This record gives sequence, structure tokens and C-alpha cells, in this order.
Amino acid sequence: MHTAQIQRSFSQAALELTEAQQVDMMYLRMLFYARLGALSRQRKDLLQQASHLAEVPAEDMDAVQAASRLAATNALAQQLHDNSAAEFKTYMQLTSAYRRGVSPVTCDCTSR
Repeated sequence: MHTAQIQRSFSQAALELTEAQQVDMMYLRMLFYARLGALSRQRKDLLQQASHLAEVPAEDMDAVQAASRLAATNALAQQLHDNSAAEFKTYMQLTSAYRRGVSPVTCDCTSR
């Protein structure tokens, strides 16, 4: 199937939801956007940390300071990568839940 056909079938299926499914989709949507918002705020904080690292020119540092800055930059890069991976995972979980019809609203979560 071509991408355009998949998108059309996906859109058509979205229009044929029962009322219970619409409630479930609104719940999934709320969870999805809350997670994306949290990841966005985390990414913003990480980028601010990166800008603070860049404030001191590299030529004003000795070798120890430069190594420390490099380690901090590497740690920030890993955190940004993890953030991006978490965002992708969130998109995949929403898509998977939608396609499988998984409904967190109708599951019995109180038994845990």
C-alpha cells in the first residue's frame, strides 16, 4: 500500500469511531500531548544548559576545563538523544494503540 492510501484509510477509520472509541481517543490524545509537552519542556531545559556551556570561549580554558566541558557536552547530547527517542516512542505507542484499538479508559486499572 502506498503512503497516501494508508493515510486515507487511517483517516476514514478515524471518522467511523463509536462514541466509546471517541472517548478513548480523547483520553489517548490527552496522554499523548501531556507526554509531548513534558518532553518539550525537558528538551528546552537541556538546550538552555547547552547554551550556558557555550558562554565561556574555549580559548579561555585550560585542558582540564576543556575536558570537563567536553564531558558535560557529551552528557547533554546523550540526554537530547534520549529525549528524541522518547518522543519517537510516544508517537509509536499512540499509533500502535490506535491501530490495535487498545483502550486505557476501558481497562480495569484499579486492580493493580
